[in-house]
Amino acid sequence: MLPALRFCRPGSVPLPALAAALGPGPFPGLCPGWSPRAVPARGRKTRYNPPAKSKAGRVKLPPPVDPEELLVVLERYRQHRLVLSALRAEFRAEVLQKKQEERLAAEGSLEELEEHRRLMAWNDEENARQRARSSQTGRCSQEGSGSAPWQPGSRGQEGTAFSTLIDSVILGNPDLLK
Repeated sequence: MLPALRFCRPGSVPLPALAAALGPGPFPGLCPGWSPRAVPARGRKTRYNPPAKSKAGRVKLPPPVDPEELLVVLERYRQHRLVLSALRAEFRAEVLQKKQEERLAAEGSLEELEEHRRLMAWNDEENARQRARSSQTGRCSQEGSGSAPWQPGSRGQEGTAFSTLIDSVILGNPDLLK
């Protein structure tokens, strides 16, 4: 059997319209129809096939190259690569700059960042003040009757409606919610 026909298997073509267009095939008994998977492909000779008789004594030589022309071509190619690398670097820098601008825009403007810093500083001051106050009350409770259990409304001067609401939710006092 011919090597090209080795991939041609008997069977139906997947699409009837394709079968009508392709025809019955060269060998009706072997291949009832050409399908896309069964079309023999032409290619190079295999490694173990001998060369043609007319090519048997041929010695393969590369084509002759003019040295001056080679220098000119190499120099032009070097300049071409330089220009392309510069364009790529420029494009890369532009893309990185756009990404950075988008990231900064997503994070917020400078005013928002400044406001955030100011609020974080105020939060740190409040935390320090609360720590000092709690350590002071801790010293007072140690001097007095030892460690007293926490009582609702024992927040001192800062007792607010919010703190009473929290106390009622924690302690399960529904009459305070009214």
